[in-house]
Amino acid sequence: MDSGWVAFGVVAGAALLVAVVMIGVSVASQPFDDRLRFTSDELAFAYPPDWILAAGSETDAADHRVVAHLVTFGVEPIQLCTSFTDPCGLTGDRIPPGEASIVITAWQGGTPPVPDPVVSRPFGLDADDIIGGQPAAIETRRGEEGTTITWWQLSPPGFPDQWIELHAEISGLELDRTAMLEQINAVIDTVSFP
Repeated sequence: MDSGWVAFGVVAGAALLVAVVMIGVSVASQPFDDRLRFTSDELAFAYPPDWILAAGSETDAADHRVVAHLVTFGVEPIQLCTSFTDPCGLTGDRIPPGEASIVITAWQGGTPPVPDPVVSRPFGLDADDIIGGQPAAIETRRGEEGTTITWWQLSPPGFPDQWIELHAEISGLELDRTAMLEQINAVIDTVSFP
């Protein structure tokens, strides 16, 4: 007890305990989720505040229309793809490394590309995922050099007469693309249907 080292250890332990409590209080006082929320007639989801979102055009036909376009990098709003009839120019080398362009499209009528998304598909198509409480199909393929294209087919109520497709093009090195895909999956985990 007369040792200076023991006294120093007790004081250091108490200081460490106070620091941990202060950090815990600071984290608890911050909002849990600072993401923005997008809501349309077709679906709702949360997305990071530094991503850019544009809602789809009101003039698209009811059977296939752009619901929203999300980009994870800075662009002029005029560059965003909001109409199904206009091809999206934010692809390939126009996407900076480690970033993504995500077009969300609603379809109605016809036959979905994956007729029964609860059955596993061959060749890398994973159809066992549940998104928004409904089954979903996912396919990933290589795009132009240095890009990955990932496609999700969501099955909202009313499937197969209506469905939602997400088309993400991700650029960069494999590690960057994997990190961005994790962020996109976190957004997709928040999807809900009306």
